[in-house]
Amino acid sequence: MKILPPTVFFTVAALMALAHFVVPGPTLLPGSARLLGVPVFAAGAWINWAGAMRFHRSGTDIRAIVAPTRLITDGLYARSRNPIYLGFLAMLLGAAIGLGETVPLVLTAAFAVVIERAYIRREEAAMARIFGADYEAYRARVRRWL
Repeated sequence: MKILPPTVFFTVAALMALAHFVVPGPTLLPGSARLLGVPVFAAGAWINWAGAMRFHRSGTDIRAIVAPTRLITDGLYARSRNPIYLGFLAMLLGAAIGLGETVPLVLTAAFAVVIERAYIRREEAAMARIFGADYEAYRARVRRWL
């Protein structure tokens, strides 16, 4: 896949904003409850940043189109095999809560499906080929998302 995951994230975020202004759907949350989106978004941004920093510190390329050179299993990666994608998802969920409408929530779910099918499955297959038994042991003890 030549489209990088951040591009998918920003495209979905833009579609959420567009939907909010052009075709606002049914309201799910009252005004004050929408503030719950702020800490969810902030947590997602932190998770995303921390996951990316772990790649940087390990000296391996973060881009999904480059074959992995290192198996990272510590830090956030001890809890989630995909913390960067989890961070993107949490940021979108926080934005969807903040907007309080159905369309942004549906787009957030669509993001999760696209990322899982177009990126995670391919990346996991590559990791299994490259790291073999070490990756399979990691996969057995750490969940894909949470």
